[in-house]
Amino acid sequence: MCADLAERRDLPIYTHVYETRAQALIAREAYARHGGSFMNYMKSCGMLNRRLNIAHSVWITREEMDMMAAADAGAVLNHNSNLKLKSGIAPILDMRDAGMRVGLGCDNCSGSDVQNMFQSMKAYCMLAAVSDPTPGPPLAREALRNATLGSARSALLDDRLGAIKPGYKADLVLLDLNDTAYLPYNSAARQLVYTETGRSIDHVVIDGRVVIENRKVTTIDEAALRDEVRSLMKSFIPEYERIVKERAVALPYLLQAHESVWSSPLKLHRFLSRTRYES
Repeated sequence: MCADLAERRDLPIYTHVYETRAQALIAREAYARHGGSFMNYMKSCGMLNRRLNIAHSVWITREEMDMMAAADAGAVLNHNSNLKLKSGIAPILDMRDAGMRVGLGCDNCSGSDVQNMFQSMKAYCMLAAVSDPTPGPPLAREALRNATLGSARSALLDDRLGAIKPGYKADLVLLDLNDTAYLPYNSAARQLVYTETGRSIDHVVIDGRVVIENRKVTTIDEAALRDEVRSLMKSFIPEYERIVKERAVALPYLLQAHESVWSSPLKLHRFLSRTRYES
C-alpha cells in the first residue's frame, strides 16, 4: 500500500532501516525467505526504486548497497545520532563505491541533541577519513553536495531545492565572512564544512521569506518562548525523574537483550578498534 500510494502521488518514501545491529539480526530471522534482507523484502513489495530512502543504513551489506544503487534508491545518513546511541558507523566509502545516492540528516533531538547540518557535513568527512588510511579525494565539496542537492533529491525536490539557480526556490543562508571560521578566507567548501558551526549565520531566507534577520528569528517571540520553556521545566523535571524510577525495573531485561544482540553471530563490523562483541 505504501509503494502504491507513493507511485500514485509521486511521493518519496523514508523509513528507518539497519540503524542497529538488532535490526540486521531481525532481518536474518524474520525475512529468511527473502534471503534475510530488508532490501529484498522491500523489493518484493515494490518499494525498491528511486523513491526509497533509508535512514541510517549502518548495518547494510555491500550486496544490498549494490541493489540500492542499481534501483536509484538512497540513504540519509545520521552519523551524530548513530555515534551517540552506539549504533555503529555507516559504511560511507562502500556506499560511494557502490554509487548509492546519499543525503545527510540529523535525526531527532533525542537522538543527536542538535539539528545542525554543519555538524552532519563534518561528521561525514571525518568518519570517511578514518575508514581508509590511504589518501583519497577531498570530501568537503561532496559533503556539501550531499547535504543540499542530495537531501533535496531524497524528497524528489532537487528540481526546485538544494541549489542557488534560476527557477529554484529562494532558500538561502547568508554567512558573515568576518567570523574567524573564514579568516583567512581560502575555500568556501572546506571552511563551511570543517570550521562552520552555525555561529556566523546572519540571515536565513526560506522560499523568499526572511525568517532570520541580523541573527534574530522573525517568526516567533524568542524571549516569550524561552520563558515558556523555563516555566515548563518546573513540572518536567519531577515527571522525568518519576518515569526513570518506574522504568528502572525493565532495565536488567533490556540490558540482557542488548547483550544477546551483540553476542549473536553477524559478519558485519561497524565499530572501530574494539572487537569484543564481533563474531
